[in-house]
Amino acid sequence: MGEILRRHSAARFFEGLALVTAVAVLAPAGRAAERDEGLSRPVPVCSRMTERGVLVGPCGVVGAPVAAEVPAPAAPTGCPAYGSEWLSTVDLSCTTFSCTLTVGLSTPEPPGTTYVVMVETMGWNGCPGLGYGNVSTSTSTSLTHVFSGLPKESFYLVQATGSGCPTSLNGWRRRDSSTAQPGGGSVSLQQIAADTIQATMSLPDNYGPTTLERSYESGAFVAVESGVSVCASSGSLGHTDSGLAPGTYRFRLKRTGPEGAGYPVVYSPEAEITLAGPVAVTSFTASPATIPRGATSTLSWTTSGAESVVIDNGVGTQPANGSVAVSPTQTTTYTLTASGPGGSAAATTTVTVTTPSVAVTSFTASPSTIALGGTSTLTWATTGATGVSILPGFASLPVNGSVVVTPSQTTEYTLTATGDGGSATAKATVTVNAPQVSLSPGTISTTVGASVPVTVTVSPAQAAAVTVTLTSTNTSVVTVPGTVTVAAGAGSAQFAVAGVGSGSATVTARLPPGLGGGSASTAVTVGCPVLSAPQIVSAPAGAVTAGSSFTVAWTATGTSYEVS
Repeated sequence: MGEILRRHSAARFFEGLALVTAVAVLAPAGRAAERDEGLSRPVPVCSRMTERGVLVGPCGVVGAPVAAEVPAPAAPTGCPAYGSEWLSTVDLSCTTFSCTLTVGLSTPEPPGTTYVVMVETMGWNGCPGLGYGNVSTSTSTSLTHVFSGLPKESFYLVQATGSGCPTSLNGWRRRDSSTAQPGGGSVSLQQIAADTIQATMSLPDNYGPTTLERSYESGAFVAVESGVSVCASSGSLGHTDSGLAPGTYRFRLKRTGPEGAGYPVVYSPEAEITLAGPVAVTSFTASPATIPRGATSTLSWTTSGAESVVIDNGVGTQPANGSVAVSPTQTTTYTLTASGPGGSAAATTTVTVTTPSVAVTSFTASPSTIALGGTSTLTWATTGATGVSILPGFASLPVNGSVVVTPSQTTEYTLTATGDGGSATAKATVTVNAPQVSLSPGTISTTVGASVPVTVTVSPAQAAAVTVTLTSTNTSVVTVPGTVTVAAGAGSAQFAVAGVGSGSATVTARLPPGLGGGSASTAVTVGCPVLSAPQIVSAPAGAVTAGSSFTVAWTATGTSYEVS
């Protein structure tokens, strides 16, 4: 063994073969004082010689190096015996997640000797220590060497060198339950299928075996997975529990120290989850199921096992149970999709939208008779209509309403209401009392060349002069002046109708548009004059001489005469 140790200098001390990792448990209760006080030489230990040195642990520990002492080899000449005085104390103190190892040396080396103390972390309980194979080194002339930040739950291989002598015997210590309690860990739960729960276990250190336990509906806890461990100072593991019935489940971690070690049982806080089971839509209704256009219906639903609900046709995401008002413009089928860990389910319901027929329930003009320049109000009401027009004058109006009109003459208004159910019409008349015009005589019979006076009357008489327009339908028979003026305050005026050729024609008198544009007409017939024999007034008496001149005078009407 001395030859082996001499071949390993301090620089290469921890190279070579892998460490022997042992699954260790505490010694019986009678040995507890040895764990509490740290190890100092001589202490009865069980050890195993390795190429790296001596691995030491308490006798009787399951998985310890050996069950009996192995004597250390003889030290080289001039060096202290292995373990004789080099390692005076090896003390350990731990916090929640780490430990501090204090190594005290007792050596006959001269003052000022430089010592190299090395600590390697080794695993136990089936796990390597955190940083397994890593070495912490302290080099100084001090006889006390402190190593902090070491992981719990480990063997520590402690060795020292000085003055070129080989490594001394090591010491061993680990955390004790009386100085630090292991964390119980925690469990988080998630339903990932209708009958399956995913348990995520968080273990704060590698303290002993851990068991995942489950309780159903407040019953007793039973183990669902044993031997869970994390070979590090902290970590997490997953467990899938399937084939479960709907109901409430509780999970916890049960953690124990090594077998027979007397470590306390530690439980994690309980985690609870309700397994919803398969998703189902238990009801989905529309009330009322039939509505007229523009009205609302209420969709109501209940589900089981669902976490969310989505309804199409613009309704969107809704709670698992609830109701919402909708107002479709046409008959619509709504599909509800419920989703949850147990899957999804769908249901439908239909809202029927009725389309009423279009009707004009009223259409009136008030007042229905107005003076020229006055106003009348058209008022209407409809059912089932989406649009209204009134002609003349209005292409688009509300389905119910009123509008003011000022017609210049008597006017008939037509209202047309349209909608999905068709169309309907109604009429209303506004009578305009405008000035009237008349001609007298009403008919005329005259002869060519004759002129007949005609009276035009405007009733009622106007405060301002009125210019009346005159026309003839046949100016080759009858001619009239273009206009005739009725003086202000006067009710009438005269104009002449002249016959210029035989035949018939119509003479019309029309008021200006500002007075309503009323008109009146008279029929005119023009004939030829009646012929009469000429009457000789004077002529020569007796015979006349040929070639002489004489005078004859006569009278005649209606024609011209030729004298021969």
